[in-house]
Amino acid sequence: TTINNNADNRVITGSGTASTLNAESTLTWSGVLLDLFQNTTAETGLKIRNSEGSCLIRTNDDKTFIDTDELVIRNEASTERMRIDSSGRVLIGTTTEGNENTDELTVAGSANSGITIRSGTSNWGQIHFSDGTSGDDEYRGIVGYNHTDNYMKFNTNCDERMRIDSSGNVGIGTTSPLRPLSIGTYGSGNAEIAFGSSTSGVASLLFGDGST
Repeated sequence: TTINNNADNRVITGSGTASTLNAESTLTWSGVLLDLFQNTTAETGLKIRNSEGSCLIRTNDDKTFIDTDELVIRNEASTERMRIDSSGRVLIGTTTEGNENTDELTVAGSANSGITIRSGTSNWGQIHFSDGTSGDDEYRGIVGYNHTDNYMKFNTNCDERMRIDSSGNVGIGTTSPLRPLSIGTYGSGNAEIAFGSSTSGVASLLFGDGST
């Protein structure tokens, strides 16, 4: 069977069996919803491929329909790479979510694992901690790295509280640390260090040279 077969625009032709459709060129779908439905417990999915390989997206787990509300992405060898589970959690490299308080995104690997934030050479790479959708509530807490001057800052309640500059100097209450540890104040007020201990303990400030 051939659909829309004219000299300039032959979009889809049937090949092999009645259930096989092949696009002969670029296929553009302009409808509202493309529904892929399998009325059995067999594998249901969408395979996207070229001559080099393919990516398989399907809504079941290992073809057994353990949870049909999950979206699973696999490679050509059917190795799972990512899933979005029925709760909307994103799992990369694993099928098990993290701690219940930090499980919206879980990244796992069998060796060293991590997440990379790559920014422009004169831009910021940041993580924002938000408890709202507007104003200061969108960035109450910030961990940010400035690639122009190569320093890292830490904000609480919207304001910068600590900075580690490109030399490794740490500034608390100051954006210009001059020593390995500099403590100041951003505005008026005193710059202080408080030492506390239990009633039977000792609060000390020790100075040493070398390892002593």
